[in-house]
Amino acid sequence: MIRILRLKKSHVHKNEWILYNPDNFNLHTHCGNKRVALAIKRNVEKRRLPSSKNIRTIESHIRVVGNGKYKRELIQLLEEVKEKNRKK
Repeated sequence: MIRILRLKKSHVHKNEWILYNPDNFNLHTHCGNKRVALAIKRNVEKRRLPSSKNIRTIESHIRVVGNGKYKRELIQLLEEVKEKNRKK
């Protein structure tokens, strides 16, 4: 079952967006840009791996995911990106 994520503007920080699961608010992340938040939302709902290799973006994906298999794939991608950055 695909969970629909919600996006709302933060009341505390005016230039921040909060992406969250309405069934479990513990699964949420804060984004500074609405376009990034929408990309994360689209990827998570369709269970796609992010095209960006930015560590912060991958971690944001992990924070809103409830599915174990998809979460493991994201964690593996994060480990690969971190390893690649260490070698540089």
